[in-house]
Order: sequence, then structure tokens, then C-alpha cells
Amino acid sequence: MPQFKPNAIQSILYYLHHQGHSVDSALTEIQNLTETQEISRDDVEKFFEKIQKGEWNIRMEERKQTENKMKLDDSPISRMPHLIYEQILEKLDLESRLKLSQTSHLFRNIVNTTRTNMKKFTFVYSLKYVQFSIDDDFCVKLENVRDGCIVRNKVKDTFWLIKNEKFNDLAEILFNSIMSQENLRIEEFRILEHDMTTKNYEEIDGLEEYVHILNNTSGPIIHSISSVLQSRETQLKVMKFSAKCLWCGILDELLPTFDPNILKSIKYEDNCDDTEVAFYDYPQFKNVTSFSCDSTEIVNELDGFLEFNNCDIRVKLASDTVLGVMEELLQNPNLQQWKAKHDHYKDEELKDIKEALGIPTDITDIVWKHFDYPNGNEKKLSVCVTTNEIWFKGPKYLEEEKDKEDDNTAFELENYKEYPIWWEETD
Repeated sequence: MPQFKPNAIQSILYYLHHQGHSVDSALTEIQNLTETQEISRDDVEKFFEKIQKGEWNIRMEERKQTENKMKLDDSPISRMPHLIYEQILEKLDLESRLKLSQTSHLFRNIVNTTRTNMKKFTFVYSLKYVQFSIDDDFCVKLENVRDGCIVRNKVKDTFWLIKNEKFNDLAEILFNSIMSQENLRIEEFRILEHDMTTKNYEEIDGLEEYVHILNNTSGPIIHSISSVLQSRETQLKVMKFSAKCLWCGILDELLPTFDPNILKSIKYEDNCDDTEVAFYDYPQFKNVTSFSCDSTEIVNELDGFLEFNNCDIRVKLASDTVLGVMEELLQNPNLQQWKAKHDHYKDEELKDIKEALGIPTDITDIVWKHFDYPNGNEKKLSVCVTTNEIWFKGPKYLEEEKDKEDDNTAFELENYKEYPIWWEETD
């Protein structure tokens, strides 16, 4: 049975009164919604009288409950609840009502549906929309249209138009509502730039022009999200963070907002050749045990990447560099695996690397070379060289995961089709 706070009941009754319900019909509606008979007709009648006398108003409750510094009459926060309430009371079932309560500042404060633990939080953005989803059962999408913003929930045919509002502003409000709980813990925090995997860049005069457009559009979205996280009294507790986007500043914006004592894994993919990131000194970066990066430009200093127990980066290594990497990895008995990927090594480069490692150069099959760890223990470091990667396997690498690239602390960013995108793009 859903548990409603007293002012939740009052707020719902207020909008039933606003819609012209009689005392009897409002009583029936509220009893069906709350699944209880404890509310009497006399209670409803007295509350309706308070409304008619101006002794109770939803704006009063908003002023009591919001911590937002903007003037309420000028803020979209003050206008969203009315529209959300009307849709909730008229079109949505109880389960959808409770799930949608996560999206409204007012609802968050008056309905007991707060979630303090999330397995997966996914934020998808593009030039046309932004979307929030929690695990696999809650999703809200904001679409950018000429007259304002269309808001949808997971039910495809349930939507409403908020006129004269920017979807970026509403996205910040919804994100603040979801992330405002100080004891919130998230196992996976994922960000995906939708257009990155679906756009034909030639339609926008090439990748460079597209990146410029996206940075001017989506950069402010990420910045506003970062501002929300920075406003928290405590850093957000996230165990795994992954980002797949073309906007180059996302790591600098978001990493400092995560609790460095909780964050264990980072995966980053940008497909952008001009990435300049200065996050190496962040405690969040230094404390993670797993790092995966698919950018050729981001890894400009190897030293910061040799301390991970699990590392998957895109960087081209020369033969002398490979030996230096191996010497460093032999100092880490807790190593699981360390991979250096590259699009393609030339035959001569592969030959030099294999010769440096003592791997036969006349064998085309994959050959694993094993090296003993120092101090006389029986631990081994194994390495193989292929045309597009150099793979070191440490003592902690689990046999049952030989065909996987990640274990429980290092995860792959799923293919786009696996993300919970509930709608096709709108024109």
C-alpha cells in the first residue's frame, strides 16, 4: 500500500477541488488513490471550505518545501506541479503516479517514494531531447519543440506540453529532484550522447561542425548537471561511471562531484581527436581500480595509468615503452589485466615489440609469454601481442572470465541498442 504524507493528501484534494469535483467525488477519488478509508467526508468538506476561504493554497506549500532560490512565480518549478497533477489524476495508474513522483520537486517532498539506492542511472542527451532513466522501470523524456517542451513518461502515449519552457531548464529541475537525496547511492552512473552513434555527420557539414554545434548545445546541459551535483552537501556516491559522448569536458565537469572513496571504475569513450582533459590529479581518478578509455588523445602520460588493477586504454606503445610498462606491472601483484589498444600496428612495429618481449615473430597464432613476479613467489604476468592490442594478464585474472574484458569492478558500456531508450526521435 502506498504511504502518503498528510500534505500529499491535501495537495491532491486541492487539485480535485480545482477541477470542480464535488465533496463526494473527491472523497471517492482520494480513497481509491490512497487505498484507505480513513479519510472521511467531513475531512474533505472542511478542507474544501479552507480552500474556498483562501486559507490553503498550493503556492503556500511550494514556498514551504522548496529550497530553490528563484522567485517561485518566475520559476518553472512553480508551474510544473499543476500540469503533472492534472495528468496524474486523470490519465496515469497508481504505479505510474508513484514513479513519476521522482520527477517533480513538489511530489518528491510530499509522496513517500524516495529511492536512496539505484542500480543504474542513465542520462541520454542529444540536440533534440534529454532523457533520465532509473534501473529499468522509470523513465522521463524531455523533447525540445518550437513551442516549449514535451514531457513523456515511459508510457509512450502519455505526454504533455509545457509551453514557453526550455528543455534544458526542465532537465536541470528533474535532475535536481532525483539527485537531491544526500544519502543516495548509485551503482552505475551512465551518460550517453545519442547523436554520437546515430547521426550522419555529413548532414551537418562533417564531424568538426557537428562537434561545435553539440558543444554549444549539450555542454551547458552537462554543466547544469554538474552544478546540481556540486550543490549537494556531500559528494554523490557512485561506484561505476561511464560516458560515451563527443563533448570533451565531461570528465572535468563530473568527476569532482563523485565521492572518491566510493568510485571504483571509470569508462570513457569520446571518438573525438581534440580531447584535452586535465583530470589526472583528481582524487577520484587516483582511487579507482579500473579505467577504460577509448580516446587516442586522452592518454598522454602512461604513468597515471599503470597503477590500476584493471585498465583498458587506447594508446600506441613502442617496443621500448612496452618493456617499461611490463616492469611497472610486475610491481603490482594485484593486477588483473592491462590492455593497450590501437587501430593497427605495422608489421615492423609488431616484430620489434615481440622481439623485445621474447615472443616468436614467425608464428601467426596468438602466443602468450609468461614472466615471473619478483620476490620468488609463483605469480605470473602473461602478455600477448596482436595487430591491434597488447594485453597483459595479471595474477588476479579469473579463469572463468577469459573471454570477457571486464569483471564486477570493470564494466563495458553497453551498445546503444541496450540503453533504455523508450521513444523514437521526433521530428
